[in-house]
Amino acid sequence: MARAFTARERLEMWVMRCGGLTLAIATVIVSGDVRFAFKTAFDESFRNRGPGTHLIVEITNGSIDGRRRLLDSCADSSNELLNLLWPDRRALVSVALARPGARAGVLKRAIRATGTPAEEQTATG
Repeated sequence: MARAFTARERLEMWVMRCGGLTLAIATVIVSGDVRFAFKTAFDESFRNRGPGTHLIVEITNGSIDGRRRLLDSCADSSNELLNLLWPDRRALVSVALARPGARAGVLKRAIRATGTPAEEQTATG
């Protein structure tokens, strides 16, 4: 996956180094004008210095280059640190399409079983 995404310029590996030490690394997938920062790791011995946080700030600043304006943390909405860094949210939706027939009926029943409110459901033909 990494080779294929790199060949298409869709993979970014952000690395923070100091004094020959790697303090933090972040993996970012690029799609259009959006970056998805889906994995960040840092050296635990520097935890009190916040290298992962500093790297996320650098990635955020690097996203304001005119080409990629949105950055998705891929984190849970209850992540306190990222909520402080990125207070804005955008709504996400899931869409399921099925041709009329037995499969569409199974899909409808599965959606209803999730407890999704009726106003969020879309009927299929």
